[in-house]
Parts: sequence; C-alpha cells; structure tokens
Amino acid sequence: MDVVGYVGFIRIIQAPNDKIRGEVLRRRHLRGYYDEIEWFRVIKSVYLRAEEKPLPQDEYVYAQRAKEYLHGEISALPDIEVDAMEDLYHRCSCR
Repeated sequence: MDVVGYVGFIRIIQAPNDKIRGEVLRRRHLRGYYDEIEWFRVIKSVYLRAEEKPLPQDEYVYAQRAKEYLHGEISALPDIEVDAMEDLYHRCSCR
C-alpha cells in the first residue's frame, strides 16, 4: 500500500456545487471505481469540506464506505494498524 506515503499530495474532488459533487461521488461508487487513491481522495475531500461547512448526508455516507473499503485493505498489511488510520487522515488532509 504505497499510497499511504503520499496521501498528503492526493488532490481532492472538486465540483461547482453540492448536487454535482454528490453525483460524482455516487457515480464513482456505483461503478466500483474505488482503488486506494480514490478511497483517500473521497475521505480527504469530505474531511476538508466538513471543516468548512455542514455537508449533505450522502457525502458522509460515501466517505464512511471509502473508509471501510480502505480499512479492509489495510487490515491485510502486517505493518499498519487500522486504528492509526484516523490519525493519518487528519494529519494528511492538508491542501
């Protein structure tokens, strides 16, 4: 899982409004477009936007699903504890 080393450089999902952003997240999720980078991108995007203003519930749902997928992948790695991932999200979610 090399992506952990450069999560701070992963770009966030940007859209002109909440409706379009929700649609982007929904389509990516429905198509099964997630990989490790996309999981981090969703988590990071929602985390940063939540610091600015309240978000539509569906954005939180997609971020939670991304966390679950990512945690499932990480749980297979012997040198990374899943509990440490929340701290990583907070530390690496800088613009």
